[in-house]
Amino acid sequence: MKTVSFETFLKLPDSESFVLVDLNTTPAHMAGDYYKRNNNILNERKLCDRCQGTGNELYSMYRKCTACNGSGAI
Repeated sequence: MKTVSFETFLKLPDSESFVLVDLNTTPAHMAGDYYKRNNNILNERKLCDRCQGTGNELYSMYRKCTACNGSGAI
């Protein structure tokens, strides 16, 4: 599985965004979101289209995604 920096991840087109995000390059307040996303990818779960697998409605706004109930996966 390919791992990219957070900055690189933000620039990827949707068709190439199914990659792991290096948590060492992720802003501290968002690392938990991407930890959950990375785990969903490693466990081969289909990522939620609304939160992109993070489980949060608006990233680190501490409100779980209503589409996946906070799991980040469908």
